[in-house]
Amino acid sequence: MWQKVKSFNLDFLYDFDWEEIKKDPDKMAKVSMLVFGAEIMVTVGIVIGTLIFIYITIFT
Repeated sequence: MWQKVKSFNLDFLYDFDWEEIKKDPDKMAKVSMLVFGAEIMVTVGIVIGTLIFIYITIFT
């Protein structure tokens, strides 16, 4: 599965053309999926970082 995701992202980012993406709903959906996934990962990272910071601050 990881190989499929990796090849999908590499193929998509290699041929990145914003004008073509705006015209094609399928490619626009792929961009939305990538951006949404990135937002989730950033949010999870911030939450985990905040919890670690609170833990270190309180228990040290």
